[in-house]
Amino acid sequence: MKISLLTKNVIGICIALTTLFFAGFYYHYKDIKKYQINSVINDLESTAYMIATRINDEYDFNDSKNIQLILDYAIRHKNGILQTAVIDTLDNVIAGIHKPGGSEIEKKLTDPINEKKSRLDTSGDIWTYTLVLNIPIETTDLAPLKGRLVITKSLRNTQELLQSITNNQLIIFLVALLGMILVTIWISTVMLINPIRRISKAIGEVAAGEFSPLPEIDTHDEIGDLIRSFNVMTEKLALVREELEHHNKNLQEKVTEEADKLKLATHQLHQNEKLSALGQLIAGVAHELNNPLAIIMGNSQLLLALDPDDELSRRINIIYQSAERSQKIVQNLLSFARQTPSKKSYVGINGLISDCLELKSYDYKTHKIETFTDFEKDLPKTMADFNQLQQVCIIIFENAQHALMSNQNSKMMRVKTEHKDNTIIIKFSDNGPGIPKDIQNRIFEPFFTTKELGKGTGLGLSIAYGIVNKHDGKFYVESEKGKGTTFVIELPIKKDPTATDIPIPSEEETVSSGKAEKRAPLRKRILIVDDEIEMVDMLFNLLKNEGYRVDTARNGKLALEKLQIRNYDVIICDVKMPVMNGIQFYEILKERKPGLAKKIVFISGDIINIDTIKFLKTCGCMYLGKPFKIESLRNCVASLISSGEYVEPVAPSVFLEKSI
Repeated sequence: MKISLLTKNVIGICIALTTLFFAGFYYHYKDIKKYQINSVINDLESTAYMIATRINDEYDFNDSKNIQLILDYAIRHKNGILQTAVIDTLDNVIAGIHKPGGSEIEKKLTDPINEKKSRLDTSGDIWTYTLVLNIPIETTDLAPLKGRLVITKSLRNTQELLQSITNNQLIIFLVALLGMILVTIWISTVMLINPIRRISKAIGEVAAGEFSPLPEIDTHDEIGDLIRSFNVMTEKLALVREELEHHNKNLQEKVTEEADKLKLATHQLHQNEKLSALGQLIAGVAHELNNPLAIIMGNSQLLLALDPDDELSRRINIIYQSAERSQKIVQNLLSFARQTPSKKSYVGINGLISDCLELKSYDYKTHKIETFTDFEKDLPKTMADFNQLQQVCIIIFENAQHALMSNQNSKMMRVKTEHKDNTIIIKFSDNGPGIPKDIQNRIFEPFFTTKELGKGTGLGLSIAYGIVNKHDGKFYVESEKGKGTTFVIELPIKKDPTATDIPIPSEEETVSSGKAEKRAPLRKRILIVDDEIEMVDMLFNLLKNEGYRVDTARNGKLALEKLQIRNYDVIICDVKMPVMNGIQFYEILKERKPGLAKKIVFISGDIINIDTIKFLKTCGCMYLGKPFKIESLRNCVASLISSGEYVEPVAPSVFLEKSI
């Protein structure tokens, strides 16, 4: 059972006061009782001595009648005397009240006259005191005898007085006890209970998270010290909670930030894995497509050179233009799948974006698109591939142009640059229709597009994403449907080059120590080394029509056999071939006849392979990427022939031995 502190205090006070009262009452009652009984005894003794003296002085012992009168007088006039008797030594009652058997007599009187034999009886309802007094008595034969005077007195008045005193003291005690209880309750409540209750309530509030201080009390006792200590504790707890809440808020922000970063990194990793897998697929597909495209474009150009009629020329042009469109698609695929490091230099981002806007200025003006720039002054430069980042910007501008076409009113494109810490931030914002949330995570996927059929390949943003990723940057979108779109690029500021690059040649590009010149004298001998029959046929007809003498070989081994028989002014060689590829063929030729090795023009559809690119860059020979234009090949051949270096035939045995 729960007992409150106040109840405990009251009970303790009651016990203490009751103990003190009864202890005091007991000793006080004992003293009063003793005093009252002694007063009765003294009064009774005076009466007894008076009676005994009168009997002894005035009357004969046998004068029972007169003795009886004396005793009767004493009973009538002395208050409280219950009985008197004069008894001789044989216990015979001379006068007074006689009780047979001497029940009131303790023993025969043999003591001196002054000796008292008395008894106090408090066992009955009425207390009595019996006094036995020895007196001298004369007998008839004049011999002195002793008798006894027995007198009993009631102590009723004494009882009543003691009872009255007891009742009064009990009332006084109860009143005092009640007063003390009330005082105790008041003092305990004001000085102890209320402060403790406030402290208890405050502790409950602290447990609930409220750190309100208690009002100060102007006391210097333990309660005051406790309240002051409690207030100090709550202040410290409030500070600790504030610090914890601040730390928790920062921690939550960091957790949210790290979770977002992890989510973005996971998405980027997933995207990179998809891009990597797709890049490998594209590399193989592009190589296989480049060969037939080169054949189609080459033969189309040969047919156009025959000066056909208008209808046939129109149809051949359609074939050529379709092949050229396919070539651009393959080039986009190759650019997307490209895994080599980019060629980086110090690039000013503001200038790069301005150049891109200048390139798009005509299209934007035509479609009534307003452009606004907010470039950070003195934006730091960074190491980047200018051409690749230019491609990224053009892709974003073209996507924005397409999105803004649906706007009926204003069409705006805003570009903002700034840097924070060690990062350049570029924001491309348009007021177009925005991108729905459910497809924002897919817009960087290859071949995903929301454009109409035939208006987009779905590779633009994927290529841009791959380029930014190769620059160790981030590329993401912020958009809400109906509120426009913002593409954000974050690039790290790098002050030292971290990579070199081997450029991929275009269909126009040749690599040579000399520049292309006009067509060389005819009747020079050219060897074509390629495993594609249609490619060999197209090149054979082209060069034959140019007046060259042309031989062909299906692989490097057969080409070595041809070189045993005759010398050639120019060798046009594919890189990937069965039995002996172009690289193996070049190594053998370079060891045995370096001059002839320099006369090779390599052609290849596998211009994304890193090993192929490194070889083409280091060998010092001209090379063309399939598909290529006929004019590019003509310039390469003419340049090599015009160099005029004479090449002696190689001994057959040497070539056979090396080829094995």
